[in-house]
Order: sequence, then structure tokens, then C-alpha cells
Amino acid sequence: MPAQTTNKILMVSPDTFGYNSETAVSNTFQNKPVDDIEAVRKKAVAEFKEMVKVLNQNGIDVFHAGHDTEEDLPDAVFPNNWFSTHEGGKVILYPMLTPNRRLERDKDMLEAIVDSAGGKITELIDLSPYENEGLLLEGTGSLVLDRKNNAVFAIESDRTSEILFNRFCDMMNIPESRRVFFHAND
Repeated sequence: MPAQTTNKILMVSPDTFGYNSETAVSNTFQNKPVDDIEAVRKKAVAEFKEMVKVLNQNGIDVFHAGHDTEEDLPDAVFPNNWFSTHEGGKVILYPMLTPNRRLERDKDMLEAIVDSAGGKITELIDLSPYENEGLLLEGTGSLVLDRKNNAVFAIESDRTSEILFNRFCDMMNIPESRRVFFHAND
């Protein structure tokens, strides 16, 4: 059974962090800030640097990335939505709902981070073409993975397709008895 702990993590620098008008439409937790966005961003960068320092002091290797782009990527600090890593070097890329979230996917950056962490991508599964069919599954923003018990949980939403949920479970050899896909009201 795989362990669920690590001493290596990836963090994305909040250089372009901010309010995302594209995702706010379907994210009730996102509110338009009243503060100056640059002040919020500066505070986020300062908190990021402090967190990296504290994690390093406590034996956690932090691999940090940014995006070398002119694009505004306010949600790039959430890379878990566009990729996940799995035992044996398997990496899955996910289809995203909004166009500006899709711009975050950066295979070269991902490969560089994995290499610098001493790992190797042995299998890359790219589910992102399903975006063209309107089928979405935003990584561990959509999925709750219980690796210890080989179970997966998800709630139907604009970002989570039941069809892709089941395809993911098939690829990961999740028994039907350990797949929990449900519907809920706000």
C-alpha cells in the first residue's frame, strides 16, 4: 500500500495571484477583492516566501515554480487542478473548465520539477483533450484520493464530469465499490 506522506512538495509562486473573473462565475467561494490587487499579490508573495522558509527549516524540500508568461494566471497557485502524480512515476494532466486555467498547464515546467526532485515521469496520461468535448475533471480540485484505501470521491459540478471520473477510476484500478460520485445542492 502506498504511503500518503512526503518530504517533497511543489509550490507555485503567487506572482500572478489574484481574482479570477472567469472562474468566479462558477465558484461561490471566490469574492472580488476590495483591496488593491497589487497589495494583495505582494502580501501573497511575502507569505509564500515565509512558508517556503518554514517548510525548509522543518525538513521539507520545496520545489517552487512560476510561469514565464505574459498571461495573467491568477489561479496558477493551484497546480493540483491541472496535474497529479502517482506511484511509479505516473502523471495525469486534466481538462480544465476555463480558458485561462488551461494556460497554466506546462509540461516542460512539470518535467523540470520532477527531474529536480530526483523523479522520473514514466507514464504521462493527458486527459486535457476532453475539454473539446465539454468533459472536465479538474484534478484533485475535483477528486479526493484516498490512496491508502484505494478509493476516490467526487461531487458532480461544472468542473467534474461523471464520465471522466469513471475513466480515471478505471485507469487507476479503483474498484466500483470504492468509487463515490455524488450530487449535492448548494
